[in-house]
Amino acid sequence: MSESSRAGRRGLGLALVLLPALAALGCGRRADAPSVLLITLDTTRARALGCYGNPFGTTPHLDRLAEEGTLYEQARTVAPVTLPAHASMLTGLYPPRHGLRDNGLWALSGAAETVAERAAAAGVQTGAIVAAPVLHRRYGLAQGFDSYSQPSTAGQSGRLEMDYRQADEIADEAIAWWQARAGGPRFLWVHFFDPHEPYRPQPALLERVGGRAYLAEVAAMDAAIGRLLAAMREDGSLDRSTVLVIGDHGEDFQLHGEPTHSVTCYDTTLRVPFLIRRPGAAGAGQRIRAPVSVADAAPTIASALGLAPGVGLDGIDLLAAPPDRRGVYFESYVGYLNYGWSPVSGWLDAEGKYLHSAVPEFFQPLRDADEREDRIADTPAARLEPYREALRLLAAAPALAGVPPRALAAQDPAELREPCYAGFRYPPAAPPSPGLSPAAPPCPHRRPQAPRAPYQAARLAVPRADAPA
Repeated sequence: MSESSRAGRRGLGLALVLLPALAALGCGRRADAPSVLLITLDTTRARALGCYGNPFGTTPHLDRLAEEGTLYEQARTVAPVTLPAHASMLTGLYPPRHGLRDNGLWALSGAAETVAERAAAAGVQTGAIVAAPVLHRRYGLAQGFDSYSQPSTAGQSGRLEMDYRQADEIADEAIAWWQARAGGPRFLWVHFFDPHEPYRPQPALLERVGGRAYLAEVAAMDAAIGRLLAAMREDGSLDRSTVLVIGDHGEDFQLHGEPTHSVTCYDTTLRVPFLIRRPGAAGAGQRIRAPVSVADAAPTIASALGLAPGVGLDGIDLLAAPPDRRGVYFESYVGYLNYGWSPVSGWLDAEGKYLHSAVPEFFQPLRDADEREDRIADTPAARLEPYREALRLLAAAPALAGVPPRALAAQDPAELREPCYAGFRYPPAAPPSPGLSPAAPPCPHRRPQAPRAPYQAARLAVPRADAPA
């Protein structure tokens, strides 16, 4: 064989070796590039987790993750409703700006830029695995995901009980997705729904938590998450990844008169778990007391993937620095959209929590965690004004460049509302802006029992889901 032939073969061999690497570089993928796992916990109160004070040993795997990362003690959702909360996680915008104010009525506008879209454009492999029909791709959250796995909605329309995929199935699929895409940057969103009604508790777990069906479901979810994290520990990817665990909303359990969630904006439904484990467990054991929002997820995920956090967002990058003296927004328009009640909107900071509705309220959650003492009557107007001004500024902020979300009524009226959220009226085109003027009565916080009948009809014959400590 001539020297030139040998050189040619050596060149061809080198090209074959380098081709996968060159292809990966060409689409922005590197074997050592950072990856992100976002785990969202449906209907999970902060105090359902041991790391937030639950005494039942319900969540050993999430508790370990908290020890290896940062725990945010005062995290709040933007709304006690699944779809708006997840839209904020993926866009970094509050509901008045992304436009989703309730489940099943609208889809996220194509004008929105999700963190998945930004990741995919940078060459990151993106995937979502959701457990419940309320996050079906028809609602617009699939934007930017290469794969979007969801449960079937066949036969769901008009039913009160919502079929969902249980935690073990979600974890199995997540492990398979993660392992099949090793060797490049990954962004995977995994959604667990088990603590939502209807409960299907495992007998052994039910006994462990003293017959509390809700906590048994939280324990089942934690066990499945533990398997996913164990698989990542085994292949070494956990220490090369950023893991975020965030609740979408909590559950009232009648502590403020609401059987479940969606209408009231007390901390039983607003305060959620928020954990971040960084590569190599950097900063392990930190506990941050400053308020954070689920809207902080999108800029934080972008930063963890090596991207700019984003411009014009309501959320902030939590990896840059601990939040300092900021406030966060929350709302519930469910009572307004479904019953014609006053909308509830509000602002929370380290000093207090202001709720704007037909009956304004003011609480100090750090001193009154159960929100039993409304301080509105003895709080000077000057002290409340910064909260009201924050709401006015948000109302004036651009909403996706003026592009409204897509109404779903014309697409499929039979599937307009998901199970457990069915049977109510279609809303007006433009819900009122938060906090701009006194809201018309009645106030949802004075009559949260109205949704009780449909929710009660959806309950299964299981032991009481007593509120966690």
